[in-house]
Amino acid sequence: MTLSFEDRQIKNIVKFKTLGCKIMLGHSRKSFMKVFTATPFAKRDFDTAIISSYANKHVDYLRVHHVQKTSRALMINHHLNN
Repeated sequence: MTLSFEDRQIKNIVKFKTLGCKIMLGHSRKSFMKVFTATPFAKRDFDTAIISSYANKHVDYLRVHHVQKTSRALMINHHLNN
């Protein structure tokens, strides 16, 4: 599996915080997810939620297609980690 530019950005997102500016991640349904799944773009909400859970602690804003589903995933993740 070869990491795409986007994969590397997400894995290293904490480094962007050192720039001192707000960070927004718009990863919902993006083509780089094909590394993880063959699921069609419109059905990648689960994949988006997992990446959101990982990135949420490092970014200020998440841009997603399904706010309710992602919010649920983030609440569950928060509950399990606290």
